[in-house]
Amino acid sequence: MQVKEEVCDNQSNQDNELYTREDLNDFRELNATAREVDLDNVVPNDMYKDKLGRLHLKKTTYGPAMLVLRAAKFTSSSGQTHANDILPIVKVDNGSDWSVRSVVNCIYLCQLWKDLGLDILGIVSYAAKYPAYNQIEHLWSPMSKKLSNVILPSVLEGDDVAPCLHKEVETEERGLKEAKVFDNALTLVRDKYWKDATFNGSKITTLVKKSLEAECPYCDYDHVHEVKKIC
Repeated sequence: MQVKEEVCDNQSNQDNELYTREDLNDFRELNATAREVDLDNVVPNDMYKDKLGRLHLKKTTYGPAMLVLRAAKFTSSSGQTHANDILPIVKVDNGSDWSVRSVVNCIYLCQLWKDLGLDILGIVSYAAKYPAYNQIEHLWSPMSKKLSNVILPSVLEGDDVAPCLHKEVETEERGLKEAKVFDNALTLVRDKYWKDATFNGSKITTLVKKSLEAECPYCDYDHVHEVKKIC
């Protein structure tokens, strides 16, 4: 515990110093005269108060980060896709596709824990409902700014219009071209706009998931979702 308290004795004239409770006891044993501790100022060592007086856990230091880009038109985020992309210990933004309150998400996280032979798989969510203290938001903000005013190409080389406007083209062929457009755009973001990106001095690695690439090794999301409904 830490407490802010003025302490005076015959050998020291230090005021307003930050002492641990153990230090204060030592001063008292030395016949130091100390005023009564204000309990509102007592803060655990692993916490701090913001300007509104609210307690927060001290955040860990920032380190290397990894961003995964995928075209939501073809593969939206889910517990399955995250299990395929995940690291053994991750920080998440507590969105519905990450929430450990979801049975489906927990099934995939447990499967990942088992398959990797881990002693522990930690899923850590910081600052629920407090975006200002959310480390995921801290990372996304500067990365998003790098894409300000950027217009990614919607036309393939050799074409005049975007694939979605080619109504005379067969649906399957149009889908293949659309996937190629998304893949090219995401690759451009990775190789140009986010190239050598860093955050708080740490490197950011960006991965691109191909739009039509099969999910691997977990690819049974629909089945798991249906089983969860039965249970």
